[in-house]
Amino acid sequence: QAGFPFDTGGSCMEPSAQVVDIDNDGDMEILIATGSSLKAYHHDCTMVAGFPVTVGGYGTHTAAVADLDGDGDLEIVIAGQRSDLYVYRTDGTLEPGWPQNLDDDDGAAGSPALADLDNDGDLEIVIGTFKDLNGSSGYIFARMYVFHHDGTRYDGWPVYDVDSYAVSASPAIADIDNDGSLEIIVAGRDTQTVHAWNDDGTIVPGFPVSLSGLIDSSPTVADVDNDGDLEIFIATGSEKVYGLHHDGTFLAGWPQNMGGGSTERSSPSIGDIDGDGDLEIVCGSAHHNVYAWHHDGTIVTGWPQPTGTSGAFAQGTPALADVNGDGDIEIIASAYTGIFVWDDDGTLHTGYPVETGWTRSSPVITDLDLDGDVEIIVGSMNHNLYAWDLAGTLNPGNVEWGSFRHDLYNSGYYNWNSVGINDADEIVIVKTPFELSCSPNPVMNASTISYVLSANGCVHLDIYDISGRLVRILVDGEYLTPGEHSVLWDGRNSSGIKAAPGIYFCRLESGSNAGTLEMILLD
Repeated sequence: QAGFPFDTGGSCMEPSAQVVDIDNDGDMEILIATGSSLKAYHHDCTMVAGFPVTVGGYGTHTAAVADLDGDGDLEIVIAGQRSDLYVYRTDGTLEPGWPQNLDDDDGAAGSPALADLDNDGDLEIVIGTFKDLNGSSGYIFARMYVFHHDGTRYDGWPVYDVDSYAVSASPAIADIDNDGSLEIIVAGRDTQTVHAWNDDGTIVPGFPVSLSGLIDSSPTVADVDNDGDLEIFIATGSEKVYGLHHDGTFLAGWPQNMGGGSTERSSPSIGDIDGDGDLEIVCGSAHHNVYAWHHDGTIVTGWPQPTGTSGAFAQGTPALADVNGDGDIEIIASAYTGIFVWDDDGTLHTGYPVETGWTRSSPVITDLDLDGDVEIIVGSMNHNLYAWDLAGTLNPGNVEWGSFRHDLYNSGYYNWNSVGINDADEIVIVKTPFELSCSPNPVMNASTISYVLSANGCVHLDIYDISGRLVRILVDGEYLTPGEHSVLWDGRNSSGIKAAPGIYFCRLESGSNAGTLEMILLD
């Protein structure tokens, strides 16, 4: 990519990047933490006005990005080691109510995650902390915090029952037990336990679960066995990847051994890499390999694949996406020696690995310059930011796992989306009573959205982008009668500007009912 790599002038970059149009100008920006600051770059490598901004401490965290308060503008959530939790506007100024102190000089060792825990239309912020050892009293345990978007604390939080001096990884947020409410999943590093809480801070039955080995890996969540409940996957320093049911019991066929012999920092990614309709689990290893397993724990043919000789750790979370336009999913991983790209059968692509020096951050799959092609973006420990322009056309429907924690909310959830769907792997999602659909989908220039009302009512039909930002209001409280209705979306935002290619969500509300469908807008 023209202008890359370039020296960011900061310290080594352990955090992963986020790529999003933060200023709603139709161009994409790169957000990445270096040292004690958060930087934002335009696609042409120039700094966004108002940046860099202070993170405090040492910025080892990946930002979360969303419209927290529903005002139509994005906010950026970031924290640093031994520092406060910050929420910045896209012009680099702080949101009112921020920063917020994490009590008793706690520091955040993982990245924040976002979700609407209380279903009020605004997003909450979830983050874990670490504590130094106290020489006189021994351990002072870490905590989990939840904040409202305005900086006030969520009822029932923080919780003090992590029983660990560090939550050194990031939380996952999903409805793991299918009860209609979201749960928060995280690991205690030194106590080697996985915890799960309900949104009110109470412990989910069956948790915590004791594993073996220090845990610096973040949990990943998906329904891999198609039983309607979600499973949790996480790597540990005992050289294993564990699979857990939503009730804390061990998944059949798991754990699986990676032979690392060191702390495993890579977090598993999940996706259907071989096109068989079942999900696979992919994870890097401190034993200089990348592994891929079927959901039952059997190894995928052709795996593991090496990332070099001794010391060539694969510490980033692998990305899973079609990067060459052949319709198949590739595995993209960062390691000490650079960036690797393999086919699903383990065949290394010609020209890889690409040398970057020691790279611990996770690759991001995106279309940075909106030319329709795939770009891979990653930061390295030599404080350079890299971007490669590949020949493949970016199809958002062929990105199974595109960044460190899967999405801009850092959810760690395979089926995540920004407007509350639980089945985001389907192009069209139908939810009664609306029979909501659109045609064509994917959308080239325009698409007709059709729906059926079973009763009179006021209708709101809106288009959101993947960050949860309102893009267009198509039906604004119009009172409609029962029967079939339709409306045309021309692929433009509320200013009449063509929206950027990518995934969008159409949300229909009438009375107490709501339905959502996913739409893919092509260039």
